[in-house]
Amino acid sequence: FALDVLLGKGAPHLDRVRTLVDALPGGGALHVEPENPAAVMTGADIAIGACGSTSWERCALGLPSVVLAAADNQEGIARALNQEGAAGVLGRVGEVTPESLREAVSALLEDPERRGVMARAGRQICDGRGAGRIAEALSA
Repeated sequence: FALDVLLGKGAPHLDRVRTLVDALPGGGALHVEPENPAAVMTGADIAIGACGSTSWERCALGLPSVVLAAADNQEGIARALNQEGAAGVLGRVGEVTPESLREAVSALLEDPERRGVMARAGRQICDGRGAGRIAEALSA
């Protein structure tokens, strides 16, 4: 598999992640604040991420995801994504083990039907057209 990692410039472990990605036997790519993150995500089969604002981008793209709550304000998002079937939730960042993450990713990769359900559920949650609807409402 190919691994693409997307991080912001302010990511606290950016240097460590860069080292890990560079050491991957099959290769990988680290994208630090890419100009078009959706283009990177569109090429992915699955995503692993926190339950912040990128959750809505993954939903709009129909990108099946394994997610973690990185902060208290993300726990409600995690519950909602899980309840709607749009993502598999592992829990809080500090509670997730490498083994549980590996198992969740493997299970999702091996289950195309579940990935399809997640993709459809995500698109039902967020269609990515909100800005256009707001502009239309303001211009009316």
